[in-house]
Amino acid sequence: GILAPSGGNGSSSNTLVHFAAELCEVCTRPCSKPRSCAHPCPSTCHPGPCDPCKVPCSAGCHCGKTTLTFPCCEYQGITAVAAAVGNGGSSAKQKDPFGCGKVCHKQLPFCPHACKAACHAGHCPAAEACSEEVTVRCACRRLKQKWQCAKVQAALAAVAGNGSRDNSSGGYDGATPLKLLACDAECAVAQRSKGEQQQQQQASSKPEISRPDSKAGTQQQQNVAATTVVAATAAKGVGAKKLSRAEREALAAQREAERLQQERRQKLQRLALYFAVAAVVLLVGVGLAKLLQGVLTSVDDALRDKYNPSLQRGQQEGDL
Repeated sequence: GILAPSGGNGSSSNTLVHFAAELCEVCTRPCSKPRSCAHPCPSTCHPGPCDPCKVPCSAGCHCGKTTLTFPCCEYQGITAVAAAVGNGGSSAKQKDPFGCGKVCHKQLPFCPHACKAACHAGHCPAAEACSEEVTVRCACRRLKQKWQCAKVQAALAAVAGNGSRDNSSGGYDGATPLKLLACDAECAVAQRSKGEQQQQQQASSKPEISRPDSKAGTQQQQNVAATTVVAATAAKGVGAKKLSRAEREALAAQREAERLQQERRQKLQRLALYFAVAAVVLLVGVGLAKLLQGVLTSVDDALRDKYNPSLQRGQQEGDL
């Protein structure tokens, strides 16, 4: 085989290669003809053009979830088609060869939600029109509504005043509570009622000054009295207005403490009852033992009285 010259322009080089191929005799040396890719021809010296390169070339899809494999002879054409599709050129209607067909799932630039479009090139389509539902509330969190994410982005951009939807410029990051609703008259009434209830709880939960020589029983009575006052205040609030979350938690904690105290009291009562029953059983057993001992002693004495005279007479006759 004849190695084609590397210098000069491409047309003269190709002419020399074809001329050399026509004059070259077939040999067993590897083919050294230049190809459009970096892979050498796997055949031995041969006339005519080389076969298309079949070396597998791997490339990742646009979303990065799948590794695609193409023959080298097709890779360059596929790359051109993918570039045309990504740029929206004349081949934009063709199927993107680097699209795996799976859902993109990349995070959208203006919200924490994922892109639902199929694997695509470039920026995610309709990033500002996210249709995910988001919960928005008022400042006191009493009112609650469901908004589309696109509406939330527009509202946050209007609040920021710069018209930017970027997360770094006051956009929706998914972590900040969305207080976009305006409080109504009922919210104001609920806030006033909540403030009054908190003041009543603070006033009723102040500790009383006890004497230095007071005992644990006096302190327990004071705690029970304070708990009763708080429970009565909470019950009064329930009748007038629905309790807030903090008040419900405080009332639940008080009930749980009372339940635990009642359980401890019941356990102590059961333990005392067990000890009393055990003491009664022990006393009954001791009495029965003493009674049995008295009966056995009486029987023994009776037997001794019955058989001792005959034994004494036998001993006297033996002595005689």
